[in-house]
Amino acid sequence: MYGGRWNTPGSHILYISESIALATLELLVNGMSPHEANQYVGIPVDIPEDTVTVLDLSRLPTDWKADPAPASTKAIGDGWANELASVVLQVPSAVVDTERNFLINPAHLEFSKLQIGSFKHYLR
Repeated sequence: MYGGRWNTPGSHILYISESIALATLELLVNGMSPHEANQYVGIPVDIPEDTVTVLDLSRLPTDWKADPAPASTKAIGDGWANELASVVLQVPSAVVDTERNFLINPAHLEFSKLQIGSFKHYLR
């Protein structure tokens, strides 16, 4: 509905982080209050290595960390999703660029290879 750093509105991409801590930080940095973040749940996802494409960091535009998110990063994510290049794209976090987020394309034929666990409340 709104899009994000790596997609425009209408492009269906799921965002996940490599850890609960990074996911929480992403929410808080993007304007969510701690009370609102408390209402989120974590859902573990097992991602087979052969389903992941790692974004070549040399392809990152110079403005990739800009706020609001630039059209340049949205074009990368939309292009990846539209090409059905892989079910998962590993991207750096704009909040902590040494950490990783993962984009999931639910329209990809290999989506069923991902093992999605049960939700759990991690924050209190």
